[in-house]
Amino acid sequence: MEDDAGPLSGVPTVTVEVTPSVNGQSRVGVALWCPRRGQVAADAQPLEQKRMSPSHTITLFEFIDGDRFLNLDSVLVREKPLWCFLNPKLGDSQRAVVEEILSRLGIGLATPLKAEVGFRWPTDQSKRQALELELAAILNQPDLNGHLEIMNQKVALNALMCLLCEMRPLGLMDPEGGGQTEGIEGLGEAISATNFHELFLGTLESCMRLDSAAADAIMLFPDKRGPTQPNGSVFTILNQCRTKMGSRLLDSWLRQPLLDRAAIEERYDFVGLFKDDMQLRGELQDALRSAPDIEMIVARLRRSRANLQDVYRLYRFCISNLPSFLEILERFADSEAVASSAVHGQLQDKYVSALKQAQQDFANFHGLVNHVLDLTDLPDIRIKPEHAPALGELADQLENAKREISEVHQVTQEEWESVKAKGANIRLEQHKEHGWVMRLPNANDEQLLRKEIPQLTIMSILKNGVIFTTEELQSWAAEYARLVQEYEQEQQVVAAKVIGTAATYVPVAEAVARAIAELDVLLSFAHIAAHCPSGDYTRPTLLDASAGNERIRLVGARHPCVELQEGVTFIPNDYVMERQTSRFQIVTGPNMGGKSTFIRGLGSLVAMAQAGSFIPCTEAELPIVDTILARVGAGDAAARGLSTFMAEMLEASTIVRTATDRSLVIIDELGRGTSTFDGFGLAWAISEYMISKIGCWTLFATHFHELTALTEEQEAAVNRHVSAHVEDGRVTFLYEVKPGPCLESFGIHVAEMAHFPKKVLECARKKARELEHFDTAAAFKKRKLSNGEARKDAPGFNPATDSTERNNLISFAQEVSRIPMDGLDAEAKLAQVRSVAGAHGLAV
Repeated sequence: MEDDAGPLSGVPTVTVEVTPSVNGQSRVGVALWCPRRGQVAADAQPLEQKRMSPSHTITLFEFIDGDRFLNLDSVLVREKPLWCFLNPKLGDSQRAVVEEILSRLGIGLATPLKAEVGFRWPTDQSKRQALELELAAILNQPDLNGHLEIMNQKVALNALMCLLCEMRPLGLMDPEGGGQTEGIEGLGEAISATNFHELFLGTLESCMRLDSAAADAIMLFPDKRGPTQPNGSVFTILNQCRTKMGSRLLDSWLRQPLLDRAAIEERYDFVGLFKDDMQLRGELQDALRSAPDIEMIVARLRRSRANLQDVYRLYRFCISNLPSFLEILERFADSEAVASSAVHGQLQDKYVSALKQAQQDFANFHGLVNHVLDLTDLPDIRIKPEHAPALGELADQLENAKREISEVHQVTQEEWESVKAKGANIRLEQHKEHGWVMRLPNANDEQLLRKEIPQLTIMSILKNGVIFTTEELQSWAAEYARLVQEYEQEQQVVAAKVIGTAATYVPVAEAVARAIAELDVLLSFAHIAAHCPSGDYTRPTLLDASAGNERIRLVGARHPCVELQEGVTFIPNDYVMERQTSRFQIVTGPNMGGKSTFIRGLGSLVAMAQAGSFIPCTEAELPIVDTILARVGAGDAAARGLSTFMAEMLEASTIVRTATDRSLVIIDELGRGTSTFDGFGLAWAISEYMISKIGCWTLFATHFHELTALTEEQEAAVNRHVSAHVEDGRVTFLYEVKPGPCLESFGIHVAEMAHFPKKVLECARKKARELEHFDTAAAFKKRKLSNGEARKDAPGFNPATDSTERNNLISFAQEVSRIPMDGLDAEAKLAQVRSVAGAHGLAV
C-alpha cells in the first residue's frame, strides 16, 4: 500500500482499550479495521453480488492480559496493523508497555479525534439504539440481533466506539460509499457503489499464537533493528513472489499460521501440484511478473486518490494479464495429470471460476476505457476530445505542437548527418524536468556536436549520451507543456466520472487480487521447495492429536535460513520427540556448537509447516501446535530498565502461565544473572513444572550440566548434546546433535579461538583444574550453618536430590509468576522479586 496512508486509509488500523490493572491483570479490548483478506464465496459470483459483499472487516477482541501485554502483542503480530489509537486515559505504566510493543512492531500511534470520550460506548438508551442502527446499516443488516455475543463484550465495544468515531469523518459509515456515481454518456445508467463491512468476534485461538519475542527467536521476519541480511529470515527465504500482493499475503500467512488441519492440507495440495509441474509453475510465474499491484490501485480508488494512469493499469491487467492467467489455468486444469488429482476441483472453484467471473464482470469496464480514454499517445493518457467541448480545439493545438517539435527534430537530424554521416541517430524524448529534448546516444560526440551545431544547448552529459535542446525546441516544448496542463484541467470533470465509475469495479478488482495473491504465495512455496540449493523440501505429515500418536519426527532437518548463509555447509540433524517419553529435551554442549540453531530451527520449521509450506528435511511428521513461546536472551532488557535476571524471570513466568500441552517452547539458557546454584535450582524447578504440570513440547538448551540428571526423575525428559572433537588441545565443532548429555565444558577452547592472551588462558585452565578436584564433601561440612542446615550457595547443594529445596524453588517460581507487576517501575519490580526470593532464602 502507499507509504503515506493514514489511519483507516486502506490500511489495517486498531483501537485499543485497557481497563485498570487488578492483581497484575487487565481486560483488553481491541477493534481491528482492515480491507477484506482471503478469498470469499462472492469472488466467483457476478458483479452485482460482489458489490453487495463486504469490502472491509471489523474484528473485535476481548481478553485478559498481564502487565506485559503478551496477548495483545500476539494479536498485533498476527494482524500487522499500521496504525493504533490508544485511550488517552490509559495509565502511564500500561501506556509505556503498550507503546514499547507498538514501537517494536513498527505500528504508528495516532491521536483519537474525541480523546477518551471516543472510547465510551453509549449508556443512554436512545443514543445506543441510534448507534446500533448506524452500525447495522454498514453491516447491511436490519439490526444487530445476529451479533448478541459481540454486543456483550463491554471493553471491546469501547474500542469499537473509537473506531466508529474515526470512520465517520472519512465516509466509512456511509453504506452507499459516497452515493451514486454519475454515468457517462454512451455507457448506460449510473452505477451505485457500496461500502459494506462484516463484523467478527476474534479469538486468540483462531490461529497459532506468536508474540514478537517468539517471532524474533525463530527468525520469522527481517530484523528491523539492523541491516537486512541476505536469507536472514523465513520470510526472505520463502518470498519468491512475483507481485507485491503475494509478498503482503505471505507476510500475513506467516503471522497467522493455521490450526485447521484441512486448510493446511489444502495448501500442501497446491504446493505439491506446482512443485511437481515445472511447466505450470514457470508459466504462471512468468505471467505474474507483469501484473500491476491491484491492491494499491484499489486503495487509491477507495481513497479517491486514483488518476487515469491507475485506470489504465487496471485496464491493461484486464486485457493482458487476466486472459493469460485463465488460459494457463484452464489448459492445465483440463490436462490428464491435473484432472485426476485431488486439487482439480479446488483449482476450478477457487481460481478458475473466480477469474472467469471477473473477466465477465470487467466487460463493461473495457467498454468504459475504450469509449472514453485516448490511448494513442502513450504514456500520456487523456480523455477523448469528443467528451468535452473545449477538448477538441486543445487536441488540435497539441497535435500541431507535436508536429512542430518533430520538424525541429528532423531538421537537427539532417544537420547532424551532414556532419557525421555514419553517426548515431538523434532521438526525440520526453524528459521529466525539461519536457521535449533530444539525445545523442554516444557521449563521445559531445565536442563535435558543440562545434558543428553551435545553436544548440547542452543540458547534460550522461552514460547514455548527450541530452540537448535548441531555442526553437524549447519554445515548442513549453507550448506543448502549457497545452497539456490546460487539457488536463478541462478534462477533470470527465476524468472524475471515469475514475468514479472505475471505483465501482473495486469489488471485482479485490476478488482478482485475492486470487492472484494466493496463487503467487503457493507458487512461491513450490518454487523454493523445488529449487532450494541445499536440498529437498518435504511435505509434512500432520498428526491427529486424538489418535494418540502425537510426535515430532523430522529426519535430516535443516535450518531454512542458516543453510543458505554464505560459506556455510549445513549439517542436517533429526528431531525425534514422543509425547510420553521425550517431549522435553535438554540440549547441552559447547558454545558455538549449534545448540541455538538446533532449538530455534524447530520453531522455524513448525511455523513454516502450519503456514502451508513444505519444509527442509527428508521426512516430516508434526502435530498441530497452538503456540510458539521462546526464552532466548535478555534482548533489550537493559533499554527497558530490567536486569538480565529480571528479564529471564518475566519471560519464564509468561511461558509457565501461557503454555498448553499443545505448545512448542524454546528455551536458550535460563538461570543466568544470579548465583550459579540459585540459577540452576530455578532452571530445574521450572523444567520440572513444565514437564509435570503443562506437558508442552520443549527444547531446553543449557550450560547447567547438572540439569541432565532431570531425566532420572522425569520419564518425558531426555538428554541430547551437540558434539565436538578435541585433538591436541584444539576443538572442532561437528554440529551433530546426538543422544545423551555433554558433561564436558569447552569454554576455555572457545576463549582460545577468540585469541585471549596466553596468560589468561593458562590461569583459566589452572582454576578449572582446581575446581574439578575440589573436595565438595569436605567443603560442604565446613560450611554448615549454626542451625545445622547447609547453605544453599555451598558446593554440594543439589536440588536434583534435595526434595525440600526443589519444592522451595518451585514455590518461588510460582510466586514470581503471580507478582502484580503493573504500575511498577524496574526497581520496584526487582524489589518484589528480591522480596519473594528472600522469603524463600534465595539470593538474587
